[in-house]
Amino acid sequence: MATSEPGSTRSNQTTVTVFFARTNFLARSLLSRLLLSSSSTVRLADPTRTEPNPSLSDPIPPSSRTLSFSFSPSDPSPQTLAPSLAGSSAVFLFDPSLGSPSPADSFHLYNLTVLTTKRVAAACRLAGVPRLVFTGLAYADSGFDDWMFGGLLDDFRAQAERIVLRSNGMDGLSTCVLRVGIPFGPGDGVFVPFLVRCAKLGLAKFVIGNGENMCDITYVENVAHANICAEQSLESDKTSVAGQPIFITNHEPVKLWEFISNILDGLGYQRPGIHLPVKFVVHGALLFKWDGVRETVEAFSQLAAKDPIYSTQRDFTRPSKSDTFLGNGRVADILLWRDEKKTFFCVMVLFFLRYWFILSGRTFISSFAKLLLVVTAILFGHGHLPSSIFGHPLKKLPSSHFEVSEPVMTDLFLTVASAWNKGVCVLKLLAQGDDWNVLFKAVSCIYLLKLMLALPVSVLSAGGLICLFTLFILYEQFEPEVDQVITVSAVRGKKLAGKVVDKLPSSLVIFFHRS
Repeated sequence: MATSEPGSTRSNQTTVTVFFARTNFLARSLLSRLLLSSSSTVRLADPTRTEPNPSLSDPIPPSSRTLSFSFSPSDPSPQTLAPSLAGSSAVFLFDPSLGSPSPADSFHLYNLTVLTTKRVAAACRLAGVPRLVFTGLAYADSGFDDWMFGGLLDDFRAQAERIVLRSNGMDGLSTCVLRVGIPFGPGDGVFVPFLVRCAKLGLAKFVIGNGENMCDITYVENVAHANICAEQSLESDKTSVAGQPIFITNHEPVKLWEFISNILDGLGYQRPGIHLPVKFVVHGALLFKWDGVRETVEAFSQLAAKDPIYSTQRDFTRPSKSDTFLGNGRVADILLWRDEKKTFFCVMVLFFLRYWFILSGRTFISSFAKLLLVVTAILFGHGHLPSSIFGHPLKKLPSSHFEVSEPVMTDLFLTVASAWNKGVCVLKLLAQGDDWNVLFKAVSCIYLLKLMLALPVSVLSAGGLICLFTLFILYEQFEPEVDQVITVSAVRGKKLAGKVVDKLPSSLVIFFHRS
């Protein structure tokens, strides 16, 4: 065999060639596995003038069993590449768009993907290489560079696969294609960095679609192991895999957005929670691409917001302001929609009470009396229920559920007393007539209350319930943006107030400064 797993014996020395081991984290993982699990000499083939992959910061460990050579992706001739592959018992070729940053334009991507694959397959035939294993993507729509090149990237990948599969059986060459799910793991230069860029731009809070779409993922070590197994199968039993595409996954599909959320949460970023329609995102991506928005933003990069007032970065490892304001407890979980069942139940109960007391047309006392009668009847019936029905036990509410503990009552009275004392302090400040800020706030609150009381109770209650279950969650999701608007408004308000004071008579200005 050309390669073997740890613990196996080798009777002869062989040479294999791995393409893109310096830039592709899948190829790098295979290289590490080959150096550990076999005695093969490994040739490393990388294109000339390759942009380094920042995710692969660790250099390739020095070894007497590794040899390196470079090739030009723009050179279509297989004759110049064949001498470098001569003597190899197997060649491992990876789709360069997987796990490493793609070229900036479609022309270079075509050269690196299609022409390189065509050239490698032809060079393997000329050099007498017996086995070629190509690793591509399981399904094209999971690539995160697809939207940049439209359908070109899908077409390039399909062309590369066809070239490899059609080369099977020609000049003694056996080939197969491995179609991996979304690859992830140490050294990833595409998937995780893409998520981090979105998080830093404030886009990671959105879920595209309903969030239930499933996907196949593949850990990098599993990809390396699959390459070794495929090469061994091509040598021992060609009919099993030769000329065939083979799907490589982590066995079971996972929810894509749950997988993304776990990665972002582990890195300290916000978990996605706001759902956006797929069509809306697609149209937005097209607008972003074809109307030149991206190029315009890049051209004015020197105007990027650097003031912390305008910064949208946020530490998601700390509780949000909404969570802290609501007490970090059950109320926060309900109003911030963290337990959707409890939140929905509370919404239904509150809207039922709104109908019962406001929309029914009865007086408040009459509605309260009827509600008390209904609750009494339900509790009376509950108390007479048997312990089991048809052999199924019934759980009854214990009497402790209807008891109010002393600490709860103490906290309630302390809250009422604190509110009363604050109100008294405000009245004292107003009576002294020295604090104009308190007067302005009091007048504003009274005027706002007047506007609210002018509305029908039915409209006011509906608006209040809607705001209660939407404002807190919206503020939590857009906290940096809202804080930015508030900060800018406060700064402009102070400037406006300064201009107004400057136009007042000097006697009033002196009075303002004294107060």
